[in-house]
Amino acid sequence: MSYNNSRNTKSNYPTMSQSEWDNATWNDRENQKQGFEVNVAITMSRDVIICTDNYCVSDDNEPNTNYTDWREEYENNCYAIPDLLNELEIYLKKDIESSKGNKSKERRLNELLEACQGWNVDELEVEEL
Repeated sequence: MSYNNSRNTKSNYPTMSQSEWDNATWNDRENQKQGFEVNVAITMSRDVIICTDNYCVSDDNEPNTNYTDWREEYENNCYAIPDLLNELEIYLKKDIESSKGNKSKERRLNELLEACQGWNVDELEVEEL
């Protein structure tokens, strides 16, 4: 149906102007899903306890961590998010293999696997509380 047909007296459409016709809900189009490349930057933080022997004992028998490289201690003693994502990938790949034939579960697991990949650590700060 066109704008001119809406002006016909036998039409079921109300009489309206061209701009009203153009904005009418029955003229709305649904866009098809389309992929767009974007960059996602997420800032997260976590308090953890790091056990280390990399400290000095001061004269009053108190530990002194002024010269402790907390970033190195963290990297050597804790699982960072990229480490966790790598572990998750291993489990997902095994689960995908055991889910052959279940298309919906396999599709969901592949989506999760894809979401685990491609992450980069842009910044890492570790400081003593």
